[in-house]
Amino acid sequence: MQHIQVFCSQLEQLIQQLHAVSEQMELQTVPTVDIAGVKSSLAEYQRAVRVQQPLTSVTSSVLLSGQLLLRCIDHMSPFLRDTLQLIKSHCGALESRTQHLLCSILSAMESLSHQNQQNHQNTQTRVEEAASSLS
Repeated sequence: MQHIQVFCSQLEQLIQQLHAVSEQMELQTVPTVDIAGVKSSLAEYQRAVRVQQPLTSVTSSVLLSGQLLLRCIDHMSPFLRDTLQLIKSHCGALESRTQHLLCSILSAMESLSHQNQQNHQNTQTRVEEAASSLS
């Protein structure tokens, strides 16, 4: 988790610096063909170089933390694969147990229905016997 946080923080810093450099580059003008224009463009160039120097450091940091994160993910991938397989098998077992429970419930309902039919037939037989004994 720490590698992710470091990488994201450094990446955010790099993006902010890239935006700043991009904005400055858009403001730069093509030098005019005179001494003042060349001096002005040279000063703009020097400012751009100064702004880009920390960018190189941040870029290196992002690349390094990205490589560390990638190694960490690669190192953890067997563990992650095993964990996902375990989750999958547990879900399958849970689904199987749920299906078994449903089958048991349906079987119990069928038994109750069968018992009710027998009780109904027994009651009907008794009623018929009682009616024939009265006649």
